[in-house]
Amino acid sequence: MASFGIEVTLISPGNIGNGEFQHVEVRRLRIPGLNTFSGARDIRKRILVDTQLLDYADSVLVDWRYVKSLKKDLTRLSVPWFIIDRGPPASSGLRGGRIRRELLRNIQKRYWRGGWRIACSHASGGFVVSSEHRRLVNSVIEGDMKIFVIPAGTESNNLLGEKTDPSINLKLVYIGRIDKKRGVEELISLSNALADSSVKHSLTVVGEGDMEDEMARHSELSEFFCYMNKIPRDKIQRILADNHIGILPMPDIPVWRISSPLKLAEYLAAGLLIVGPEHSGNQLKGSEDWDLLTLSGDWVNDSVTRIKLAMEEDWGRLSLSAIESSHHLHWENITKNVIQFIEEIERNQSNTMA
Repeated sequence: MASFGIEVTLISPGNIGNGEFQHVEVRRLRIPGLNTFSGARDIRKRILVDTQLLDYADSVLVDWRYVKSLKKDLTRLSVPWFIIDRGPPASSGLRGGRIRRELLRNIQKRYWRGGWRIACSHASGGFVVSSEHRRLVNSVIEGDMKIFVIPAGTESNNLLGEKTDPSINLKLVYIGRIDKKRGVEELISLSNALADSSVKHSLTVVGEGDMEDEMARHSELSEFFCYMNKIPRDKIQRILADNHIGILPMPDIPVWRISSPLKLAEYLAAGLLIVGPEHSGNQLKGSEDWDLLTLSGDWVNDSVTRIKLAMEEDWGRLSLSAIESSHHLHWENITKNVIQFIEEIERNQSNTMA
């Protein structure tokens, strides 16, 4: 948004240095369950009392975690405000015993529902990450609300060149968290199934998580499998540009069904075909040539069949279809749509008050 000439002030925890926008640091306690409460208290005491900052703004975007704690302050704002929801609370990241985790999870869910219901009554609109996410929110709020979908976006991959022939050596890649809940154990199964089908390939896995040891062990045992820990961003772009297929192993469960995986956008921008279980969080609308996702419970073996059929087609055409599908996921296009959404609401509210 800053690149479009919009003056942005980011209010958040951490110390973010960026010459394109102003950053105001939120102080909070690093204690599970108290992060949001302490952060909201700091926002109220130090930031919301700065009327000059608020009077200068044309609109305010608020993370759902702070809406309920800042209800009184938000309802007094003289400018439009919007709730932002990158995803409802999940159990991941909560530590401690089972009873403690369940307690914190229930508190988070109440705050999430409460935040959206407050926003439905007082905010000018909201932002979610997918159509399924919007449907979930609509099932919780009581009333009508303008909700805009902001999917995970990407930039063009500037390292793209002519890819090698996949029939000589098919290159597959997964980049992301190496967590069991993401179904990453199937990466090993997919490589083994391709080897059993005599498909010469290399499968590269990049990331950190609770299954690092398993990935590292298999990398040592298999000539087809390569595991790398966290690597620099510019190297990731090169790896994506050199590969043929991107893997989205996330299973068809609620947390992934409503998601908008960043890697889907980045895979497509690099001209990669996509394999994995088919569900709303792993795909875009419409049937595309790059889509090798499968509805079968045994997506690994189905993927092998689909991959072998795709290798008989014009791979350049398939790769180009992926790049073309990524265009509407470029941050520039997404940002234009967000700005248009906010400005339209601001105009409507100005006309109503006139």
